Amino acid sequence: MYSGLKQRLMKGVLAKGLGHGSLNAIRLAEVPLFLYFWGAELYGEWLILAALPMYIAMSDFGFSGAAGREITMLVGSGNRIEALSVFQSISILIIGLLGALIIIPLSILAVLPVEKLFNLTQIEPITFVMVAALLSITSSLSVYMKLLLGVYSSEGYYSRGFLFITFTLSGQFACVALAVASGAGPLTVAIVTLSTQVIGLFIMNLSAYRIAPWLQFGISNINYDKIRSLAKPSFAGMAMPFGQVATHSGIRLIIGLILGPVFVVSFVAHRQLARLVTFVATFAQPFEVELSRTYSSGEMGDFILLSQKTLQVLLWALLPVVLLSWLVASNVFHIWLGGRISFNSTLFNILLVASFLEALWYIVFSPTLAINEHVSPAIKYVLISSVLIPLGYFACKLSGLGAVAGVLVLTEGIMLAVVVQKLLSLSRQKFWHWLKQVTRFPSYAIRRLINIDAKDA
Repeated sequence: MYSGLKQRLMKGVLAKGLGHGSLNAIRLAEVPLFLYFWGAELYGEWLILAALPMYIAMSDFGFSGAAGREITMLVGSGNRIEALSVFQSISILIIGLLGALIIIPLSILAVLPVEKLFNLTQIEPITFVMVAALLSITSSLSVYMKLLLGVYSSEGYYSRGFLFITFTLSGQFACVALAVASGAGPLTVAIVTLSTQVIGLFIMNLSAYRIAPWLQFGISNINYDKIRSLAKPSFAGMAMPFGQVATHSGIRLIIGLILGPVFVVSFVAHRQLARLVTFVATFAQPFEVELSRTYSSGEMGDFILLSQKTLQVLLWALLPVVLLSWLVASNVFHIWLGGRISFNSTLFNILLVASFLEALWYIVFSPTLAINEHVSPAIKYVLISSVLIPLGYFACKLSGLGAVAGVLVLTEGIMLAVVVQKLLSLSRQKFWHWLKQVTRFPSYAIRRLINIDAKDA
């Protein structure tokens, strides 16, 4: 087992990179695959079916993430009995929540005229409900895998746990692709999807027992106080995706209402290309795990040092990606869309600034999130995103797409100020001293990061 901080971070970043790359590859490949073998109508009905499981996957109310961080901190402080209590308590809670979120919608679908409601022509109503049930169970198992990832992280095996999830998704897509290419319909594909998810979870469970002998499945250590204590950070964690609904879906609706669908397509295309730079922020998660472990040791000085070096490394990783995106955007846009949409350099540049600020505030937010102290910033994010809607409406009506992009810059900039203020409050640092530390040349950050004496897992 690698016990040093350097090895765990390197493996975590590599695993995250592989997972992110695999997920993007799957997203790009699945559209032409389904369109070719199923056609647009059947594939469109499948996408409607897939919307419910996507909702289920987001609807554990943030408990899996908050519980995972709590388990990591408890194990880091040597309190595995408490960690087991958290695991069992949240496991039962998640099962209950997801069970209700599956049964209630499916019960409604079973009595509704779904063929008329969703204009179904390719999938029979009974098949529609059966497929929705199978895909919902699949999504529920994926939520449970996220909770297991917290167990892996607590014992210093974040990279292994994340790779199990990545390989499960990749194997799942490979089996689905083979089934679709062999002429399988939606029901068969749903069965294949669930079967591969069960296999992946089973293997992940077996490995979890080996690295965490204290892990036990059951109800003997359930503690309702633990559930209550995690409720606030869990619901706060859910505030982030709710806020993103406003910054993404809300803006699209505004543009569609005022300028029409053609402008929506143009705006979304420019924004998707600009937001590619935010992938750097996803590498904050392996650092969050180590920040949780360091904080649990009670050494606030080590936590502050590690948070500074984390921000420093990720900031300097973000800057060249933003620069490269700015330089090649025009050519990439033309190749990607074949000239069907004209490239607007002004709009792209404004959106690139917004995406840079979005990635930056998430990176700065990672130490706060790592120790479940994110309630206040999360609430503020929801409020800021709510103000975005009317502000974006008036900006769009007065000045068009560029003004809407400017509102996004303002929104992400305010959120950056919020998370910086929260981090400074937690670490009791002065702004200018902190800024000097996190903006130093990266070679210094990497040397200090490697030399931190991390405890064994």
